[in-house]
Amino acid sequence: MEAWTDSLRTTFKLLIGSFNIDLGAVAIRKDSVKVDLKENPNILYNYLAVHYVTPIAVKNYLKPFMPINRIKFKIDRSLSKTDRKLFNEYYDKTVSYIKWKEGFKDDILAEIEHENSLNDVCLQIADYVAGSVFRKTERDDPTYYDLIKGRIKYRDKWDWNNKINW
Repeated sequence: MEAWTDSLRTTFKLLIGSFNIDLGAVAIRKDSVKVDLKENPNILYNYLAVHYVTPIAVKNYLKPFMPINRIKFKIDRSLSKTDRKLFNEYYDKTVSYIKWKEGFKDDILAEIEHENSLNDVCLQIADYVAGSVFRKTERDDPTYYDLIKGRIKYRDKWDWNNKINW
């Protein structure tokens, strides 16, 4: 069974590597996360999901002079209903700030969908990317990461002890 699973993972990651998509990854060592963020993982989750993805999307894929700019943001539906509401408010405030900071002429229409990753291929790809990065950085096994690394355009790390090697 394990050989079949590894074969499927390899095939899927080879397919991901052939897509015309830009991927991003942030590797975080637990010993490099402040204690207060460890105690409240939703704040860390919100920060990473919003402050890494949104500025990159706005700067690289939207145009400040266009009358309409749109972001469709899909995120795993892992948060509670209350936390999803707080996430959405935080996201909207962040988009408004980035819009102002980058000098956008008009609004950025931001649509947020909290989706079960079993129902969305983009979220499944994100899960595979995360698993590949985890396996490379935590287990020193680059097998799957090497299949997709050509598509990972944005990389960052939180690593006070400089143990993560891309």
